[in-house]
Amino acid sequence: MVSCCILLSIYLSISFHYLSIYLSIYFFSLSIYLFSLSIYLSIYLLWKRQTTSSTFPLFTSRAYGTVVIALFTACHRVCNTISFHYLSISSHYLSICFFSLSIYLFIIYLSIYYLCIHYLSIYYLSIHYLSIYLLSIYLSIYLSILSIYLSIIISIYLSIYLSVLYFSRSTKW
Repeated sequence: MVSCCILLSIYLSISFHYLSIYLSIYFFSLSIYLFSLSIYLSIYLLWKRQTTSSTFPLFTSRAYGTVVIALFTACHRVCNTISFHYLSISSHYLSICFFSLSIYLFIIYLSIYYLCIHYLSIYYLSIHYLSIYLLSIYLSIYLSILSIYLSIIISIYLSIYLSVLYFSRSTKW
């Protein structure tokens, strides 16, 4: 029973580890898609402003401001994509750290269990350390899920904030 619980906890740690890898890859591709969509929107707005102006648009201050805003937005999208990529990498390494911590606690538990059963013959002490180990597995799974959720929420918030910032600056003129 104890070995089944330990194997199940290790399996759950590995599965959440790979789930964080897949989610980081998925949301990184989603941020690349949002970046290309923002470049498309900035080029479209630039073309729309150039076709509606009465003079030649490249020599007006409005067109220069639109180009600056489009380049500024593209640079912000690049920074957003890079920062989200590093955020997903950090959540991935965080889940690796929690998984290695659970393995380390498992080794500590096995050593204490061996000492308790074979030398001290105190059974309730081994059960106590098993509960501590299972609690550490639960905390590692919970913290890895929390890091995934935080990376998703931060990326969505940055995308919405930069989109609102772009459209509020582009509609001022």
